[in-house]
Amino acid sequence: MHERGTKLKIYISFDFEGINGVSKFSQVENKNKQEIEKSLYQAYKEIQAVINGALKSGVEYITINDAHSAMTNLDLNHLDDRISLITGKPKPISMMAGLDQSYNAAILLGYHARAGAPGACLAHTLIDEILNVKINGIAVGEAYLNSLYAASLNVPIAMASGDEALKEEIYQQIGEIPTVCIKKALGYNSVECRPNSIILNDLEETTFKTLTNPSSWIINKVPSPYDMEVELSQIIMADLVELIPGVNRTSSRKINYTHIDFSTIYKLLQTICIIVGSAKNYY
Repeated sequence: MHERGTKLKIYISFDFEGINGVSKFSQVENKNKQEIEKSLYQAYKEIQAVINGALKSGVEYITINDAHSAMTNLDLNHLDDRISLITGKPKPISMMAGLDQSYNAAILLGYHARAGAPGACLAHTLIDEILNVKINGIAVGEAYLNSLYAASLNVPIAMASGDEALKEEIYQQIGEIPTVCIKKALGYNSVECRPNSIILNDLEETTFKTLTNPSSWIINKVPSPYDMEVELSQIIMADLVELIPGVNRTSSRKINYTHIDFSTIYKLLQTICIIVGSAKNYY
């Protein structure tokens, strides 16, 4: 896999809920300045641990995509000055913006389990108003969706991090990608955090080991067409999404869409998130 270019390139998609110490959405929202600053302090540590492992493995080019909420969480001045940052929103392909075939592998950092996943902290899929997303009949989360998009570019997932429920989800739906367990959910808003001295070392060492062992990487190839079902929390939301050409309404809160190109599926999901956000104007 290293033949893609003279420089080994790694892409990091950074989400926030899977970072150590985070158990509530308020800790990763920009409106709560004190709380998000504490969470960012931890996030920079975990990001740097991954960067250290990547550089130690021989990686020469690293891109990190800020993929949480408004996607302006990370400050370039607080990141290692050897990496490239993708920031802001909206952007093409959202959580995987900027990924292309020149990258050798992608890392999913700070991720969480899918909406409705049992024994998971802050489990959701994209936004709270989406109760479920199914691809070809399987309920999936952001890790799966992003791995499918990466696979459409022939880019493997090399590693992930998050809580125990995320690791189980990845193992069941994608494969045994090296996944660092940062914490264990005790409830939706409570976690048992592992010691930082251990998880930071795990992140660095796991990154080093997986990036020097491409056989552990997984390209999550799923044959097309892709049949997507989205269940929304309110009927009015499905009313609005049904207006999109090609979308079929299958029940009061469910819509269905099928396409051979997964990037089209992904963009539709982004559009649904935007439309659903406008539903409050109709209440």
